[in-house]
Amino acid sequence: MKPVENEELIDAKIIRVFFYGVNETCKCLELMPTEEEKETLTFNDVIKLAEQNGLRDDMYILMIAENPKSGKVYKHGNYKPWNNWYECGETEGFA
Repeated sequence: MKPVENEELIDAKIIRVFFYGVNETCKCLELMPTEEEKETLTFNDVIKLAEQNGLRDDMYILMIAENPKSGKVYKHGNYKPWNNWYECGETEGFA
């Protein structure tokens, strides 16, 4: 797995953010950032959005960031150090 910096930009047309704790129902956010938003949207921003929607310290995040022909899968909060993002996979996109 490759570490990702919290301030790194997320370049994706569709971002799905799943977060949950032990024995809890999964929560999901779906983001479709505009071209302007993509110029400033960071991994740290995703954490803030998830916190506004119920993310707690004991939960972890699975995020899928996709473009038409490619995408990446990221995790946050389930590997030490707990406050880091990790790229853990790829997709073939949503097209």
